[in-house]
Amino acid sequence: MLASAGLYGYYKWSKAQEKVNLWTLVPDDAVFVFETNRHERFINQLRQTNLWGNISRLPYFTNLQEDIRLLDSASERRLTLREFIRQKRIVTSVHVTSKTDFDFVVYLPVSSVAEHRYLRSFIENVAKSPLFQTKEQDYQGYLLTQVQNAQNKDAFTFFTYRNNIIFSSNTGLLQQVIRKINRAKLESPVQEFRKINYLKERGVYANIFINYRHLAPFIGLFLKPELQSDVDYLVSLCRSSLLALQVDKQNFYLNGLSLPETLPGSLHQQLRPKNSQALRLKAYVPDRTAILIFLGNQQLVGLAKSNKQISSLVPEVIPWLDSLRQTMQQELALCYLTTPNENVAPEKVALAFTPNPDKTQQVLQALNTAANVRFATERAGRYRIQEIGIPELPVKLFGKGFTGFPRCFAAQVDSFLLFAASEETLRGYVQNIRDKKTWANKEQQQRLLQKTLPQSSVSLFIHTQNTWNFLNRYLQEDKKVGLLRYESLIRKFGQISWQFSRQNQQFLTRILLQHRMEASATHENEEKFKLEQEIAFAAPLITGPDLLRSRPGNATRILVQDSALVLHQVNPEGKIAWSDSLDSKLTSPVYPITFGADAQPKYVFSTHNRIFCLNQAGKDVESFPFNLSDTTTIQNLTVIDRGQANYYFLVNDVRGNIYLYDRQGNLIPGWQPKEMPGKLAIAPYYLNIKGREVIVLAMENGYIYALDVNGANYPGFPINLKGTFTSRLIAQPGSSFRNSKMVLLTQAGELITFNLAGQVEKRMAFARPSRRTTFELVSENSGQSFLIARQDLGRVNLYDADQKLIMEKNYVTSTPKLIQYFYFDPANIIYVITERGPQKTYLYDINIALIGDKPLTNKLPVHLEYNATLQQYQLFKTTDNLLQELIFRARP
Repeated sequence: MLASAGLYGYYKWSKAQEKVNLWTLVPDDAVFVFETNRHERFINQLRQTNLWGNISRLPYFTNLQEDIRLLDSASERRLTLREFIRQKRIVTSVHVTSKTDFDFVVYLPVSSVAEHRYLRSFIENVAKSPLFQTKEQDYQGYLLTQVQNAQNKDAFTFFTYRNNIIFSSNTGLLQQVIRKINRAKLESPVQEFRKINYLKERGVYANIFINYRHLAPFIGLFLKPELQSDVDYLVSLCRSSLLALQVDKQNFYLNGLSLPETLPGSLHQQLRPKNSQALRLKAYVPDRTAILIFLGNQQLVGLAKSNKQISSLVPEVIPWLDSLRQTMQQELALCYLTTPNENVAPEKVALAFTPNPDKTQQVLQALNTAANVRFATERAGRYRIQEIGIPELPVKLFGKGFTGFPRCFAAQVDSFLLFAASEETLRGYVQNIRDKKTWANKEQQQRLLQKTLPQSSVSLFIHTQNTWNFLNRYLQEDKKVGLLRYESLIRKFGQISWQFSRQNQQFLTRILLQHRMEASATHENEEKFKLEQEIAFAAPLITGPDLLRSRPGNATRILVQDSALVLHQVNPEGKIAWSDSLDSKLTSPVYPITFGADAQPKYVFSTHNRIFCLNQAGKDVESFPFNLSDTTTIQNLTVIDRGQANYYFLVNDVRGNIYLYDRQGNLIPGWQPKEMPGKLAIAPYYLNIKGREVIVLAMENGYIYALDVNGANYPGFPINLKGTFTSRLIAQPGSSFRNSKMVLLTQAGELITFNLAGQVEKRMAFARPSRRTTFELVSENSGQSFLIARQDLGRVNLYDADQKLIMEKNYVTSTPKLIQYFYFDPANIIYVITERGPQKTYLYDINIALIGDKPLTNKLPVHLEYNATLQQYQLFKTTDNLLQELIFRARP
């Protein structure tokens, strides 16, 4: 018994040590399979392209990054998941899971004892973390573990098999893998390519397998059913491909081999191509082409075999149909033209190469005679357009895939015979050829064709800009939101080609995705930012032009302070209106207030231990400044507007004392000063809820106080939020204390919402990848909404209040960034990120695209205004001793 137990244990141990080819675990219905091992180099290569900004914001990518950071936050391990998988060979398969969706399975090898120890500790820590919920189930002898995000309910499931971990967000796919394992028939989908491994070659980032027998259902997830038969037919040329992924600054290349489809009725069985053909019809394809399908063969007869359409013809026509087909050879194409909007069906033109055009025209005339019809020809320049009296003639000539010609018009253009469904379509097409608005005369298209295969048996060309309305028309309704969400990325890929060239018993295959090159950053910035005016001061500026808490009226007034401690006002004409020497640097924003007989706004602010109020001439208003004791250092000044020009001035010092002054400089009873048990974390906040005045104080020790103007606590306060605060407080006033919300963010990344009744309503934790991670609440310019900024070394993430990722960017330095958020209307939003060290300011539009493609020189907060009439922005920024006004538009 001991010997048997020992032998059994040794057998199980040895089986566990056997290396498994991860490809053999992939279920047979995989549409795509990706094998990668150079993830870091691939990401670095992508960063050199102008696509990275779009790719890094894809919801799938950003959600994955966020989930990884949350897992790292929960695992409390020094080695992050990203570092763990950096050099690993990973296999990922894509599967259709329903009539409307697809999902992924990821296969990850665990190669050493140290990696086993890391994963075991990682999983144990995640299971203990309140950020996640775990659940286990047994399936056919394997333990499936589900890990769910406790907040957003995102989940994934995993199991282990012989030193490999397999995981997916779809449990059904993992069960499919387990069933394959238990059948003990572990065959790789790339068995026929077993001698090929492109990853051994220099510059290759991935092996990519395509299963064309499952590609049509995958495409069918996105397109409407009316296109499904055409898709089924086109993808039936091959049964599978194995391709190598390569990337340069302007192109994604997938090069490799494909195996022909052997099933009866497939496109390959009808074509049976022997030799490839060069694309000679470049001069006959208009610039406005959206999609071009090219078939290059020696003979086209095979396309019409088993064509059921022919049986409906009168017997006299069939011989002439065969004769017409015999006059065509080598090249056949179907051209879809761009449409003005998605409500218009795309026009299409079929092209066939005719080496003897005169003979083709004679057969066409005989065909019309046999069909007992006669139509007058129309001229289009030196070409003639004639109607052919046989409906759906192209499908009868070339078979499946050439439907959509209920009426058929033909034109012989040099050596190509063109078919269209209307005379107008054909006339416009011929006019494009006459005007030389074709691929042969377009430089961008020529650059693409130079990188494609010189000869091919079948090619598909897609122009994304011209295809946009086509996509909107034929995309499934539930996928249109995704199309708009990924619009900026899709449009970056201006040209796409997919080619097959017959070589012996297989196809040489190339897929090329070419993205548009951006204009030079210098030229773009010159176009984007126009210097409107520039003002020089005697000393370098130490504040940005954003000092004014709000802008009175429509006139732009700017206040700045220089290093000589002089405060300057700049009027709307760009002139220095006045300058005033102060005793120290400002310790508060500048508040514009209005009182007295003078309707002009006055400016209230604080310095080290004084409160100033200046009029429009820069002179002290009567009773000002208020002089606090020499031992008092003002930390914050809050101006309280009680209505009817009745203002209070609330000051807190660095020791936790709070003073409340009226407009004449008198201290209010209860605030002489009011001593708090510690230092305030942020500036006090004032609200008026149905006539009840509230002053909210957030202490560094996590306590929150809500006081009335007499300094007494409101019921329910103080409350202990058990956190440390450094960011601002956001108020959401309501009709009552219970409906009035206050939002705070802790240093640890917990967003806390409480009401003025003293009740904590919600606590929401953000992932904190490391102890160096910092968080900040960023209020927009009007104060009505906010974002959450997370900074970790050089990475900045912006989230909305529901934890939805808005932006993720990496910067040069690891020092904290200055972040501003400007919201003018739903279509005009600007995000501003400033790196103080390199003195670089980046402006991003609503699509998180960098405006101008080049940062501006600046290190202080900027001020931004938007002119809706002119649809342009005014940007005020400082550089050394200069105040600059720049004009720009975020959109062309």
